Amino acid sequence: MRCQVSRRPELRHSRRCAGTAWGRGHGSGKSVRCKVAQPTADAFFWKDSPVPTVQQDVSKSPPRGPTGSPEFPKGVRTPPASKPQITGQTPDSPGAFNWREHWYPMSFLDDLVPGLPVRVDLFDEAVVLLRRPDGTCTAMLDRCPHRGAALSEGRMTASGALQCAYHGWCFDSSTGACTKIPQVRPGTKVSGRTCGTAFPVTVQQGIVWMWPQPVTAGTPPPDTSTIPTLPQLDQGGWVADDYVRDFPLDYTLLAENVMDPDHGLFAHQVVTFDMYAASPDEAMKLEVDSGPNSFRLQSTVAAVPKLLQPADAAAVRGPNGEGATAIIEFKAPVYVKWMRVEGNGVPSPLIMVFYVLPLGFGRSRLLLRSVRSVAAGVKLPRWLFATFLNKFLDQDSYLVATQQDVTLTAELQNHYRSSSSSAGSSSGPITTPEQAVLAENGGTSAPSPNTAATGGAVTRRQLFCHKSPSDALLVAAGKWLDNHLPSMPNRYLNTQGMEAFRAAPREEVLDRFKYHTAICPSSKGAYNTAVSLHRALQPASWAAASAAAAYLACTSSQGLDFPAALAATLPLAATAGLLAAAAAVANQVATSFVYCYTRQDQAKDLTKLVQLTNE
Repeated sequence: MRCQVSRRPELRHSRRCAGTAWGRGHGSGKSVRCKVAQPTADAFFWKDSPVPTVQQDVSKSPPRGPTGSPEFPKGVRTPPASKPQITGQTPDSPGAFNWREHWYPMSFLDDLVPGLPVRVDLFDEAVVLLRRPDGTCTAMLDRCPHRGAALSEGRMTASGALQCAYHGWCFDSSTGACTKIPQVRPGTKVSGRTCGTAFPVTVQQGIVWMWPQPVTAGTPPPDTSTIPTLPQLDQGGWVADDYVRDFPLDYTLLAENVMDPDHGLFAHQVVTFDMYAASPDEAMKLEVDSGPNSFRLQSTVAAVPKLLQPADAAAVRGPNGEGATAIIEFKAPVYVKWMRVEGNGVPSPLIMVFYVLPLGFGRSRLLLRSVRSVAAGVKLPRWLFATFLNKFLDQDSYLVATQQDVTLTAELQNHYRSSSSSAGSSSGPITTPEQAVLAENGGTSAPSPNTAATGGAVTRRQLFCHKSPSDALLVAAGKWLDNHLPSMPNRYLNTQGMEAFRAAPREEVLDRFKYHTAICPSSKGAYNTAVSLHRALQPASWAAASAAAAYLACTSSQGLDFPAALAATLPLAATAGLLAAAAAVANQVATSFVYCYTRQDQAKDLTKLVQLTNE
């Protein structure tokens, strides 16, 4: 589909459009490339794995046979005609998924500083999270009922209340009740309008989960058993390395990206992705389960290389063909898991889990968790783990961003057509967050379950050309998105007048400091330390080098022979060298937390494909 950009200046989407940085990104799209590769047992996914020998070299434009179909060289497998084996499929109907009746991972617990309110968006609604000194967490709508100021700009009082920085109103952030108004006499009766909106919160396996419907007195808390946790973390011998990053990418594209196994070999140059892909000889088994307000999708393939065939494929499978299987599992709306299971049923030593949070139209958050049994007694500093992940995610994030010009523009145009055709229907206007969540009803606030206009999703199979056997997974996920994306709360709230979508430039999309360092205390602390060390060590190295040169000149002028003078200067020279090296390391660490992955860096990475594919 070709997107037509408006030629009318008043409708043309500006890079700095109101309410969003650069636009909004992330439609649902063609397989963009996944965020993390499933590693081998003895190597983490970000490291280079041994490169198998490529068995064939297929021409980009193979000669045509008598029937007009491509004619491939002898010994090269022809393109697949086999279809994936789909099992357990149950009907999935549009509108049957209530986005507000699910738990959402808002933050890692370690990313919340006790006593410091933090804002996190969900469905284009601002939420303030507060971690109390006792480890419990609370969540409220980030709006003071007094004058609408952001509560996330406030503080936690000594009594544990959340205090607005504007006029000092205090709230019990677990219930939303207003506990103090400094300008009113104690004991004065106040109306329910003084209360804020609190949401149920729980902490599971180090992640803060929120249920996006208000806390209601007398109503039992939501069932936490539906939270998609990882059983291995409740067992001994496993440890998790965590990473968080926001993206100017839409939830739909990021979710599809972390489900796509085909891109890893090309976008990341990591061969382990090949084990999760399907092929003409290795069909994908796809399990699709749709229940009341639930959806689960799982692909299973033989965990053997597909595009990069080893010299002896049978040896990879084992003597009895009981080799490992590679599994990618999606549980709507936020959970994606990659893991391998050995022939004896034992999980591989490394499991990757991705939680994709829909911050708003064109914005999302990724909580990445690497769960390992290898060196389980060693907990990596989060900032060190981030130095590896930052580059890895940079390799395909801008590629995902470029898809948005097609997918989100098509979705917007379809939404406007649907809205125009149903203008005379009984459906009301799009509900704003304040109208939806701050609806005053006897002092309580009740958000609408689905506050988005219907009819805006696109048919992804019409936008994309799916030919790879692995695309079956993305096709199934795309069908679910087609059915339920229009009912996402506030999906089109901030898109009025946006006729076409334009992705942010590379420097914005890959701004590590803005989207990772600023929201991860460990990385921010490492960055600040590295900057301070560099600022101190670099001048010190210059001073030491100058002192060494002056000492050498002085001793030489006093008649000391040059070799003896040089030997006497060596301690100072060595000190200068060590200080310079330390300053360079500090600078390198600091640079890893800001934008640094340029188009030239990507071009250099892509040269690895020559070795991988012989092309």
